[in-house]
Amino acid sequence: MAACTSPVPQVLTSSPQVTCLGNSVTLQAESNLTKFSYQWKKNGVNITTGITPNITVTESGSYTLDVKDLSCLVVTTSSPVIVNIKKLDFNPGLKVTGSTTFCPGQSVQLEVLYTCTPTSIQWKRNGVNIPSAITATYTATSAGTYTAELKGADSTASTNGTVVSTVFNASISPSGSSTICEADSVLLQGGAQNGCAVTAYQWQKNGTNIPNATSNAYYAKPQALIHSS
Repeated sequence: MAACTSPVPQVLTSSPQVTCLGNSVTLQAESNLTKFSYQWKKNGVNITTGITPNITVTESGSYTLDVKDLSCLVVTTSSPVIVNIKKLDFNPGLKVTGSTTFCPGQSVQLEVLYTCTPTSIQWKRNGVNIPSAITATYTATSAGTYTAELKGADSTASTNGTVVSTVFNASISPSGSSTICEADSVLLQGGAQNGCAVTAYQWQKNGTNIPNATSNAYYAKPQALIHSS
């Protein structure tokens, strides 16, 4: 009489083997043969309800399928299928739209990227919670290091820090030589580098404000150390 053998079962998946908490993964035997019985196992332990060709799982683990030939009681076992139910992204990403170095009054948009939806999001600046900044995007207008903290059912993850800088450098451009005769003057033009907008001017001499010198230009007399602010 020929020896009784059972085929080694192949396990198919109808959904990704890595999914988020709250989702499920369906495992199924390659074929449904009436003369076989089925026993699914998780991490080597029988699943009480796992006695059908198909099974839906909601927990991480190593799943195998034992198939028994009912005619001769020979049991064969499938190769393990690893299922990973992610509670949360432990390395969420951060998308930056625009330059992280900008002039006062401008901004940059930050967006946290994740695969598994968190239960809450909290943006932080220099490690301190930003009030009401609890959505996936945040518009930063101030210099600092920004992070987003994500919370799941029983886990927490944070993005790497993104440094945002604001720049405003005043500049003075003389219209000619700054070395002049005693009775002469030189026209100085004030402005800002990097194309930043200037909302107000105040000229100073030796660190002291010059009265009524509040335009972008100033005629300077000799022996004066002058700068704009």
